[in-house]
Order: sequence, then structure tokens, then C-alpha cells
Amino acid sequence: MMSKVIKGKFGTTVPNFGRWTDLPRDYNLSHAFLQRHAENDYKVTANDSIKFVKENNITAFVLCNPNNPIGQALPKEESFICCMS
Repeated sequence: MMSKVIKGKFGTTVPNFGRWTDLPRDYNLSHAFLQRHAENDYKVTANDSIKFVKENNITAFVLCNPNNPIGQALPKEESFICCMS
């Protein structure tokens, strides 16, 4: 299904729920992953996500909020910023 719906490049943050990282490889989709870092407590901001999407020409970006398995969550306002950008 994913390969029929996504036209272009797929992106998400990592670490993340395994299926979001496995599916692009399973279906041979072009993809890029935004790395979360331990020294930053695995936090990613709306601006980090938006910059990543633009710099990598992402056409479909999955933002798990709260993130699984880490549990980090974007505040509601930042989630809206991501959605509207």
C-alpha cells in the first residue's frame, strides 16, 4: 500500500517504530531518516523536521508524536507548525 500511495521520497525520525523504518526499504522507496541524538535527549523540534524535509526533498514525512520507542513528544503548537508547513 505504501508504495502505491507515496510518490517521491519518504522520511521519518530515527530511532522510531520499526515499521516506519522498515517499510521504505521493503518497498524500495526512496527515503531519508532524521537522526535523533542521545546528547539532545532525542528531541527534534518542528524547525528541525521542516528543515530536514526541505533539504532532503521529502514528499511524505511521518512524525510519530509521541515518538515510539523513545517517548519524546512535540508540544501541540509545534505539531501544528509541522503540519502546516
